[in-house]
Amino acid sequence: MYIFDVFTLLLIFAAIFSYLNSRFKALPPTVGFMVGSLLIALTLIGFQAMGFQFANTAIEVVGGVDFEQTLLYGILSFLLFAGSLQLEIKELAKEKWVILSLAVLGVIISTFVVGSLMYVVFRFFGIRISFLYSLIFGALISPTDPVVVLSTLKGSHTSKSLKMQIFGEALFNDGIAIVLFVVLTGLAHSE
Repeated sequence: MYIFDVFTLLLIFAAIFSYLNSRFKALPPTVGFMVGSLLIALTLIGFQAMGFQFANTAIEVVGGVDFEQTLLYGILSFLLFAGSLQLEIKELAKEKWVILSLAVLGVIISTFVVGSLMYVVFRFFGIRISFLYSLIFGALISPTDPVVVLSTLKGSHTSKSLKMQIFGEALFNDGIAIVLFVVLTGLAHSE
């Protein structure tokens, strides 16, 4: 089985789970996609345990993907682009300083709060982990998803200015979090 066959099958399964979730409104789209991914992974592990060769190939192919490179330099750019398509540049320019300060300060503060809490929780359970790795986790968790924020704001009756501030912050905090993640990861690898 070739790599394209494996990715085609995985995409077909993802499309089926997304359709079923959308059709029956079972879960929010992001949660439904994660549950579908989990079911696909468990199904592949089950097929591997039963001795099916295609499952071994699929697991080997997926295991060979460099997810750091794929996410940072591939998928994330498309997600940010899709989110930015719904921005009105003139409205964004009016709120640029509020958005910038919210994005930068919000991500930095959230990274340190989440990282510190994770460090304390890990220590409480006797797990020795570097504070830097806890901060990396905080940088991963801190940004909000602009697509979800926009869909949430569409149904609300808030002012256009406030919507732009919230959506702009949600979009730009992803970029700030990427920079923070890359810097912290570089520091961790230099240790």
